[in-house]
Amino acid sequence: MRVLPSNFDFPELWQGGVPRKNPVTFIGPKADVNSGDDFSLTPGILEELFDQHQRIYIWGTVKYRDIFPETKRHITEFCTSIFAVPDNSNRLRLTGEECDRHNCSDEECPDYDAEISRP
Repeated sequence: MRVLPSNFDFPELWQGGVPRKNPVTFIGPKADVNSGDDFSLTPGILEELFDQHQRIYIWGTVKYRDIFPETKRHITEFCTSIFAVPDNSNRLRLTGEECDRHNCSDEECPDYDAEISRP
């Protein structure tokens, strides 16, 4: 099963020419938010997942300021690996786990200073 290389730098993947979406969102304390974006997988990728030869990685960075005056900018980085697990049926059963890095917030993030200086 493929895993992320140790030098993977979690790039921003944005299609050129597509307007960037930077929605203003309110998230209450201890609340969740869903991105609402869909994605599709080819039959070949599904087969690779089913045969446990492939994983799907979802990662991102969230930058924000909280409501309190004169507070510093915050950052949260996340990475999740999604993969198939053995199942006695002939169905594709997926589960996920946190990646071994790129799961941090604020000063816990090794790239905090560089990230908060970017828009």
